[in-house]
Amino acid sequence: MNKAKTEGTARRAYIRILTQYAEAVPSKTDPETALLGELIDAELLTGGAARGSTGQVIAANATGITVDGRLFLQRLREEERQDRLLRKSLKYVPILIGYVAGLLSPLLTEWIKSLLK
Repeated sequence: MNKAKTEGTARRAYIRILTQYAEAVPSKTDPETALLGELIDAELLTGGAARGSTGQVIAANATGITVDGRLFLQRLREEERQDRLLRKSLKYVPILIGYVAGLLSPLLTEWIKSLLK
């Protein structure tokens, strides 16, 4: 196997595994508390998180945001902005294609006529 295929396969496996765990929020706590605990554990927020016997977050209290948390927030906002911009631009692509096709149709008609002569 070449290196690129191995890395692509591993990447897909990582995405699949992480997605599986990201979607599985413990039922004993609300999702926001679990996510808050994860942000505290990742040191993006300051505060404390209480865990149950199985290691899941059962309570969390944030007291502030860290520098890394601010940078992470900035990156998330930028990604959201880019995603919205892409979705908005893709909404107008069919209209633009129709407009260009309308402009080019007389030229294409004349070109096809010239080929058929």
